[in-house]
Amino acid sequence: MKKITANQLYYLLNANMIELIDIRDPQKFNRGHIEKSINIPYRYLITNPHSYLEKQTMYALICDFGITSDDAAYKLYNLGYNVVSVVKGIKSWDYGLIT
Repeated sequence: MKKITANQLYYLLNANMIELIDIRDPQKFNRGHIEKSINIPYRYLITNPHSYLEKQTMYALICDFGITSDDAAYKLYNLGYNVVSVVKGIKSWDYGLIT
């Protein structure tokens, strides 16, 4: 399973090369999230990935500090999904959040 930095994510998002999934709870997402991200909480994504993901699409997963997204990315990668985790999570994002 691969990890990317916030700077790499910024580039990939601007190049429309990746989809960003924020796996935090909706309350945290609504307090501040990255533009273009969609909120699919961890518990839903892990229990029902086929409802949200396509195996040919590249996804970045982000959480607060990168720990939960690492876990999710590892599990989804082993199921055949093209996922990466953002190192240090949303706390490492220096490009502004939407509230």
